[in-house]
Amino acid sequence: MASFPKGFTLLELTLSISLIAVLAVITLPMYRSFQQTNSLDVAAQTLVQSMHRAQLLAQSGSHDSDWGVKLEAGSVTIFSGSSFAARNIDLDEVFDLSTAIEFEGLDEVVFSSVFGEPQQTGSLQLADRIPHYRVLRINSEGVIDY
Repeated sequence: MASFPKGFTLLELTLSISLIAVLAVITLPMYRSFQQTNSLDVAAQTLVQSMHRAQLLAQSGSHDSDWGVKLEAGSVTIFSGSSFAARNIDLDEVFDLSTAIEFEGLDEVVFSSVFGEPQQTGSLQLADRIPHYRVLRINSEGVIDY
């Protein structure tokens, strides 16, 4: 009975490494695109949820104040006050966003106390580097459409 040597040949090893390299070249760009699109969706959802929270806080009369949302590179802040500059810093709620997301349009929306109507209306565009984008619109009644 003949015994066969155990192990891999150089050809088998080269083919396996080549196959893994080809799969990596194909899947990495798709993964990166998925990751950036996901970051964009998370940023849009965070912004919408923050606006809803600020509007509800304003409607409930929390701290007898207007409430607003300020959008900055890498974060969104829910604040109490008539403007971000005149806010009560102790009540700030800050949420981090991907720094790869760029914004155009509204950067601050303040909701009036009790009625919850926005003082600013318009649209806000979020974009990533691919470019994918999401557009958020807020009307005079405080309805956010995206």
